[in-house]
Amino acid sequence: MKTETATILFLICCFYSFLVEYTHRKWPSARHYTFFEVVIGCAMVVGAAGFTIGLDHALVVAAYFCVGGLPMSVGAIVGHILDDHQAEKQRQAEGIRDRMEEV
Repeated sequence: MKTETATILFLICCFYSFLVEYTHRKWPSARHYTFFEVVIGCAMVVGAAGFTIGLDHALVVAAYFCVGGLPMSVGAIVGHILDDHQAEKQRQAEGIRDRMEEV
């Protein structure tokens, strides 16, 4: 059972890797959400572990992943929001400067 689960997990993760790379090529801004891609990858591993270590143990490991990954996920979201806010302020400042030059 362990070998089959590992083989299936490997194949699914290979497909997932290609999907992530495709997404990054098609939509470069998707790179801002790498933390979410990691969360999905960890969920796949914990899900596979549930078949070998049991559901109870897999849920404990999932809880550890959630607790450990939450600060990085929140930090990535806040950083993205702040970057967007800063870019908007810069666009507004450039718009004001352009209007001043027109006068």
